[in-house]
Amino acid sequence: MSSILITGGAGFIGSHLAEQLVKAGHNVVVMDNLFLGTEDNLKAIRESIVFYKHGYEDKAFLLGIVKKHRIEYIYHLAGYSSAPMFDGKEAHGMMMNVVGFIGLLDVCRDMNVKRLMYASSSSIYGDAKFQVEDAKVKPPNFYALSKYAMEHAARLYFDLYKVQSIGYRFFSVYGRNEVHKKQFANLISQFLWAIEAGKDVVIYGDGTQSRDFIYVLDLCNALILGMKAGECYARAGVYNVGTSETFNLNDMIDVLEEMTGKKALRKYVANPIKNYVTVTKADTAKAKRDLGFVPQFSLKQGISHLVSARKIIHS
Repeated sequence: MSSILITGGAGFIGSHLAEQLVKAGHNVVVMDNLFLGTEDNLKAIRESIVFYKHGYEDKAFLLGIVKKHRIEYIYHLAGYSSAPMFDGKEAHGMMMNVVGFIGLLDVCRDMNVKRLMYASSSSIYGDAKFQVEDAKVKPPNFYALSKYAMEHAARLYFDLYKVQSIGYRFFSVYGRNEVHKKQFANLISQFLWAIEAGKDVVIYGDGTQSRDFIYVLDLCNALILGMKAGECYARAGVYNVGTSETFNLNDMIDVLEEMTGKKALRKYVANPIKNYVTVTKADTAKAKRDLGFVPQFSLKQGISHLVSARKIIHS
């Protein structure tokens, strides 16, 4: 079994990944400054991991952790994780996501880490018609720009220093452990909370904008497959992680109503967001071919799983 570090490991995705890696018998170290994470997400495995409340951008501290625990693989899920986080904080966001990531690449190089797997984003595509990895893109916001810059930094570190890495362009990820993210949570979670509370489900525009929703356990499977993949796929490889299916928001709310047995109080408002992306749909052929990734959860199955988990928590 391997020694693995997860930055941002107390967050939504990181906590799920930590659970899966612990179940597989790996030695897991979690680093999280708890800006978007919470130790509550790790309760089920708290005794089986090592946890550090610290930001990954502290390069000296990160180096010490990698050395102390003889880290072989790193999953990087820390940093600013959505476009609204950059509003009015563009310079700081770029420092966190890009400069911090370059420091992480330095550590991987200097400590001979076997492989780095990191979160990129489908936001890179903007409204590109073909959302395939080799498409020419024009990032529509600073968040997307930061992720695009990270991909190119990883490419240069492989070209110059042979640091192995795989970047994952996450599409619209949903699942449990998002409550702490509040307004930064996925729309499925936000709409579910509103339905449960009998509050308005606020929809920008007419609700015909569509998303490729992927359940968090499918995403974790893709991340783990990257650790196991052949070296030829880790030469700064980049992969879409979605389902190749897309649902508009109205249809997604229909599924939430079906799974909860409650009606949504739909409130349609003017869209206040500039450069708003209207459609996301992953081309996952490359991930299937190279990594063997095939999503297992349909939208109905994933939402059903999420609703059931919340009922258990509330009971």
